[in-house]
Amino acid sequence: MLLVTDRRPNDSLYCELEPALNDGRLQSLRIIGDAEAPNLIAQAVFAGHLAAREFGETPSEGTPFKVERVAL
Repeated sequence: MLLVTDRRPNDSLYCELEPALNDGRLQSLRIIGDAEAPNLIAQAVFAGHLAAREFGETPSEGTPFKVERVAL
């Protein structure tokens, strides 16, 4: 049996690079996947795919796809 507990993000690389962003040595820096919040592997893959598609653009907030709510 394997227990999964205490799932914390590992954002140490992001934290180390953040000063370079603040002083202009980096143009952009984005935290994604398990560094942001541990989740399912599919969510980490989706976050990586979305970050690659948005590379060089302003990151989008919220849901990156249209959600239709149908009233019955």
